[in-house]
Amino acid sequence: MATDPISLWTLSTTGLAFITKGDFFPLFWNASKASFKESTILSSFKVSGISPPDPQPVLDRFTRSQESRESSLSSLSDHNWRKVDRLIRFKLRQSLHHLSVQNELLHHDIDGLRQALATKKKPLKLSQKGKRKASKLSLQIRKRQKRVADAQDVGEASEGASAAPARSTRRGRNVKLQIDLSKAN
Repeated sequence: MATDPISLWTLSTTGLAFITKGDFFPLFWNASKASFKESTILSSFKVSGISPPDPQPVLDRFTRSQESRESSLSSLSDHNWRKVDRLIRFKLRQSLHHLSVQNELLHHDIDGLRQALATKKKPLKLSQKGKRKASKLSLQIRKRQKRVADAQDVGEASEGASAAPARSTRRGRNVKLQIDLSKAN
C-alpha cells in the first residue's frame, strides 16, 4: 500500500479528479521534502561527475551504449530479423485496430452529445406554442369585450339614467348592475 501523499491523493480521487490549486502546493511540498535530501543531491552529483569533477561516468555511458548497439545489430541473424519484422507488423496492426476502435467510440460519443445539444436547443413543442397563443388570444378577446362593454355603458348612459348600467368583470363577462334609486336619494 502506498503511503506517499501523491499516491494517497490519487487513490482517494480514483485518478479521475484534477489537481486544484489548493491541492497542488501541499502535494508539491511533500514531494519536494522527500526528494531534496542532502544524500540524494550528493549522490546525483557524484553519478553525473559534477562533484568531485570526473568526466568518466558520463563518458562511460556513451561508450557503453555505442558498443552495445553495434554488438546487438551484428548479433541478429536473418531468422531473428524476420521475427522482429513480424512482431512489429503485428504490433502495428494491433495499434491501428485499437486506434480505429477508439475513433469509432469517440465519434459515437460526439453524435450522442450533438443529439443531446439539439434536444436542449429544440424550440417549444406545438402544444406549448398553442397554449401560449391561446393565452394571448384570450387576452385580446378580453380587451375587445371590455371595449364593447365600455361602449355599451356609454350608450346606455346616454339613453337615460333609469336604465341599469352594464359592467364587465375581470374575465370579460357583461354584468348588468341594478341600482336602487330610492337609496340613492
